[in-house]
Amino acid sequence: MLKRRQKRQVSSMLQRGSSQKEIMFILIVEIVEFTITALLIGFLIGYGFTWFLTKSTYFLEFSGAGKPPLINLAILFSIIGIGFLLSLIVNTKNVWEMSKITTQEAYSEHQVKKAGWQKFYLDIILIVVGIVLWLIVRSQLTKETAYQFAYGFGTTAPVLLVLGVIMFATRLYPIFLKFISNRSWKKGRLGILAIATKRNSRRKSDVTRSLILITLTFTIIFSSLITIQSYENFDKEVAYYNLGSDILIRNVDPTTNRTQQIISSIEGIESFTSIHFTSQIITYGLLTYSYLVIGIDPAEFAKVAYFEKQYLRGQSPEIFFEKINALTDVVMQEDQLKLINTYTGEQFNIRYEKYAYGTLNQSLNVVGIYKYFPRFFVEFPTPGEPIFRFSIIGTKALVNLFAYSNYSIASDILVKVKEGYSISAVATAIEQQLGRGVDNVEEQMNTFQGSMRNIMLYGSVNSSFLSSLVITVTAIVLMIFIQSIENEREVTTLKVLGMSPKQLFSLFLIEAILVVFFGSIIGIGTGILTAKIFTEILTYQTVIPPTKMIFSPLELSLAAIVLFASAIIAAALTAYIVFRKETIKAMKQI
Repeated sequence: MLKRRQKRQVSSMLQRGSSQKEIMFILIVEIVEFTITALLIGFLIGYGFTWFLTKSTYFLEFSGAGKPPLINLAILFSIIGIGFLLSLIVNTKNVWEMSKITTQEAYSEHQVKKAGWQKFYLDIILIVVGIVLWLIVRSQLTKETAYQFAYGFGTTAPVLLVLGVIMFATRLYPIFLKFISNRSWKKGRLGILAIATKRNSRRKSDVTRSLILITLTFTIIFSSLITIQSYENFDKEVAYYNLGSDILIRNVDPTTNRTQQIISSIEGIESFTSIHFTSQIITYGLLTYSYLVIGIDPAEFAKVAYFEKQYLRGQSPEIFFEKINALTDVVMQEDQLKLINTYTGEQFNIRYEKYAYGTLNQSLNVVGIYKYFPRFFVEFPTPGEPIFRFSIIGTKALVNLFAYSNYSIASDILVKVKEGYSISAVATAIEQQLGRGVDNVEEQMNTFQGSMRNIMLYGSVNSSFLSSLVITVTAIVLMIFIQSIENEREVTTLKVLGMSPKQLFSLFLIEAILVVFFGSIIGIGTGILTAKIFTEILTYQTVIPPTKMIFSPLELSLAAIVLFASAIIAAALTAYIVFRKETIKAMKQI
């Protein structure tokens, strides 16, 4: 619309005697003005978003101790120079053609043609290529040499899918409108809805632009939120799986309680427990049996150790470990047991060596089977290999029974921190009391709250969300304003024919709701799909513990509601301004 008006203005100036050089000078000045305005807006938005980024601690939480962003003048002036240069390069051809435009070209009606990508089904091709590429990458994720391949091609797949789906959405939207229109025309009460769908169908250019922006914003927000939350939960779970609890004190003397007595007085500790373990390797010809025996206090261990329900096949730690009562009661890993033909489901026979006694036999009562066990089960057995590994959990007395000697028993202490206390602070207090280092999960995690990676992750999400909010609102406002200006004759005619302000308001509002609803549904679905792909790529080298896509439904619902509500409110206000325009004044302007 603006370009058409500009063409007519330039044509009028040429008819009145303005030279081509004068026209070019005016057009270049306009480009410079727009470029300066764009750079200023970009600077203000970028500075504000950078501040939000440094202050971000979680989704829509800005309690960080970030400082005002510093400006690198060299980079700033470089960006300004590049911006002017690109603006001139992009608009040079347009300025030249505009400066010698003819009257016929200025006033001729622009015929909207079918886009080239629609003719050649580029959207379908992008979706198919993205899916095929991801399937190929996924088949290679288990290989050690797939690192570069996964990150190189794997990250390309979701980008192709997003582009393809958004383009495909613009192909589906007219079909969606036709479906609603055909059904609403048959019902008198839905006449406004039918008119709104027809108007949307005729304004393909403006509606498509808004649809693309809305779909893209919802895709980015949902993909970012789900990916970051899933990776954060994965990072936390890996840290806990590696240590077994909040804090791990390694290499404790198993014969004394001195360490337990020292840490018992430290503030912030909720509970702790010691674990003993020993190992045996027995060889029969070409076969090797490796046993790792872990001794625990079942009641204490269930309270202190970290376990997810799927680790114990759906059971809670308290119920699972209370089955260990007698000396020979043990729990074992299900995949390791499947490789033993002699295992009957209750008894497990083990041969071990004892100093001064030689080789001995012992039958164990398997009272429980687990899927995963933090720290001590880190690899699934491979069928056909000549090495059999077993992780056996029982009482501390069982460790004494299987230990080759008293010197082959090791011991660690697991510590659980009270809620509300900093794990790192409690770990530091323990280190000061013991005079040596200990491990804690916050040091193991890359995304614990307050870390640079956490700030960058949630800073990018918050910045993306705020920018998406602005883009969504702007897209809807511009769509309604442009339609009201371009079709002022139609709007005025509707008023003259008796359409009430309420009906006109409903007309514009329904048009916006249709675009936002369709774009949000496509965007949410695409965002979830791409988040799943990104999560698998980020975690592909980790098999144990299992990775899963985790997200907060409340936060996703909040993001969707805020974006949707903002768009509808913007549409309502814009529609109110449009239908409040006086009919007589509007008729004079036509």
